[in-house]
Amino acid sequence: IGRGDVERHRERIERALTDATGWQAELEAIELSVLGGLALRVSPARLSAGEGSSGIEIGEISVRARALPLLRGRLELQHIDLLRPEITLVRPGSERGWVLPEPAGGSGDGSSAVSVDRIGVVDGALRIEDRSVEPPLTLTFADVDIQLVPATGMLSGSGALGDGGTLRWRTAAGGRLDLTLDEVPTGAVAPWLGPGVLHEGGLLSGDVEVDLPRGVRGTLRASSLRVLAGVQPLPATELAFELTPVETGWQADKLELSVGEARASGSGRLLPLALDFELPPTPLATALALSEAALPLGLDLEGTGEASVRTRIEMPAGGELSYEAEGEI
Repeated sequence: IGRGDVERHRERIERALTDATGWQAELEAIELSVLGGLALRVSPARLSAGEGSSGIEIGEISVRARALPLLRGRLELQHIDLLRPEITLVRPGSERGWVLPEPAGGSGDGSSAVSVDRIGVVDGALRIEDRSVEPPLTLTFADVDIQLVPATGMLSGSGALGDGGTLRWRTAAGGRLDLTLDEVPTGAVAPWLGPGVLHEGGLLSGDVEVDLPRGVRGTLRASSLRVLAGVQPLPATELAFELTPVETGWQADKLELSVGEARASGSGRLLPLALDFELPPTPLATALALSEAALPLGLDLEGTGEASVRTRIEMPAGGELSYEAEGEI
């Protein structure tokens, strides 16, 4: 097999990658082997959704194709593995969602001579950048593995955060992205919620549904949780939330903080911060512990009984946190 035989497949492989991801493919050196089946190796390569947008810089691509279809003029790729790539996923602005790989489709008449069963990412690095806010928010991952099935558009994967913890994700119907967090440090999540909302030092685990531009919802289990003006962490907490993106950040349609049988609920804006929270009648010791983890009330109380609290929390852009509380003991 000569180099000319390899080169004549370049355009078709690039088209296969473009059709499978919706991103423009550029390939450099291509090597072809027939040992153990038809295999190609490309290094380096690039997939791009556009200048300054999402993209992948790839050190090496490993491709395996079915041999017999080539005799009939078809290129059927069993899999394309991207080895040690550097991936960037971008959300350009509040009016547009994340720029993710999407099958470009074809003519729909069955005339396409290229097909791909699966695209995989092995041992990659991932950078997620949200430019809809200022300054932009970023998350970085190592040890990233991703699987994309072009025929269905299903995308799944996992990665380790630089500060610890792991994140798994998969696409669902309607373009929704399902996330599973496993002991993710609160410091990695805090910047995405706005300044002063969530403190470092805790761990988060649970499930989140990202359905932009409609919103984000989920339920997380937390340990050593401190929020807002909290000074003492809570050992075990459950946080349920529903967020809607707005022009300057997030609108919290639902916030529920549960500790044992106690449950505080609230709603309002996260950027700039303007929340209303309510704690219904709750055992006094639990109410005081919740207060110390979020909004210390400066009360020196002991004994049995119940407490209920209603509070207004505000922090204007560039300003300081303030809160007012009233209730009964």
